[in-house]
Amino acid sequence: MASYEDFIGQGKDLVSETLFGETGLGEMSSNLSEEIDALSPGDLKYQFRAWIVGLEDGVDSNISYWRFAARVIVYYMVEDLASESGFTERDMLTFQTTFLDPDSWRDLASVYVLEANPETSAAPEMSGGVVSVEFELLALVPVD
Repeated sequence: MASYEDFIGQGKDLVSETLFGETGLGEMSSNLSEEIDALSPGDLKYQFRAWIVGLEDGVDSNISYWRFAARVIVYYMVEDLASESGFTERDMLTFQTTFLDPDSWRDLASVYVLEANPETSAAPEMSGGVVSVEFELLALVPVD
């Protein structure tokens, strides 16, 4: 049976594959710190924040589920103003179509059901040459 560890691993794999085309790339050294890793122009990185919101046992009398929240934050260090618009008008929108597609998350073996469709939690921002965009979701994951 899937577990919350499976959900975290599969979620990170989804993010890495979406951003880089393969797993294991681009994760920041901390997923919770507001102080992000040092980025060079053109760098793309992400944080995957996940936490248990509560326990749900009303779905199935035989199985309990963790109500799991996740937030993905993608960071891109611009090279110049042209690269900012290139990122925000192409790559960022492509990433959003995957991260906001409920099926992208439903297809993870660890996810029983999404409680709500994924959403962009805030408008993209740029600070110090770094563009950031956030995505949030709420899923049920079986208690192992």
